[in-house]
Amino acid sequence: MNRHLIVTLSACAVLASSPTQALDPACGPLIASSEAKIGAPAWHAVSQLDDFETEIIKVNGRFYMKDGDQWTAAPVNMDDAERKTVEAVKAGEIRVTGCTDAGEESVEGIRTRALVYSVEVRGSGTPASQTRLNVGIADGLPYRLSSAAGETRQQVTYRYEGVKAPL
Repeated sequence: MNRHLIVTLSACAVLASSPTQALDPACGPLIASSEAKIGAPAWHAVSQLDDFETEIIKVNGRFYMKDGDQWTAAPVNMDDAERKTVEAVKAGEIRVTGCTDAGEESVEGIRTRALVYSVEVRGSGTPASQTRLNVGIADGLPYRLSSAAGETRQQVTYRYEGVKAPL
């Protein structure tokens, strides 16, 4: 379960890592997508970290985590974790640079705008991650996040329609 929590918080950190610092106005869609996801009543995330997969579901403010074949109540409020990550960005503990609009892409039939950027967690001892985030053009929600840091690769996909509590 601890590995599930680490993977999930890692996904939140990468996704929510968007500067409100006056570094790069091109990074604005990152914070906006974080806020949109926090405001969504339901979402289902599937995270693949190298060969390890986990799932998280949010429905009406409750969070569920898949551990093997079993769903359990998540020990952490993922919206709060994402808010704390945004605060860390504002405090300069997380640095986001090189935000670039990579154009339109389709993610599972949804029109998105791809943004690429680099994320560095100061003092963590981990290499900066090179990240690509696909944000829905119509709704501003994140649909896919892909990142690479050193030898580690992660992809998170999100869906928002038809999500139900697993318990």
